[in-house]
Amino acid sequence: MVCCTQDLQCIKKIEEVASLDVGAFEQRMELINDKIDNQEKLLTSIEGNIRDTKQQVYDIEKRVNNKVVYFETKMDKFENKVEKTKEDFQDQLQKALNNPLSDG
Repeated sequence: MVCCTQDLQCIKKIEEVASLDVGAFEQRMELINDKIDNQEKLLTSIEGNIRDTKQQVYDIEKRVNNKVVYFETKMDKFENKVEKTKEDFQDQLQKALNNPLSDG
């Protein structure tokens, strides 16, 4: 009797498998494959956008750095001129204090 019960269970399982709609599974698998393909394309696009953005950020950083160096150079020149003017003024002031009746 045990053998028959197991045989009946096997037959039921075979019938269940046989009644499955393989076409529906194939359609579902095709849909899943399409979604995976779309995700791969999207990921590739995102990776490209990230690369482009990194390059843009690098380019901007380079331009900003160049401007900073340029303005630092200008600031150094300006500071040197201010220092020179200050020294010249101090010299003239000291000469005037040393000889108040002089014209120059």
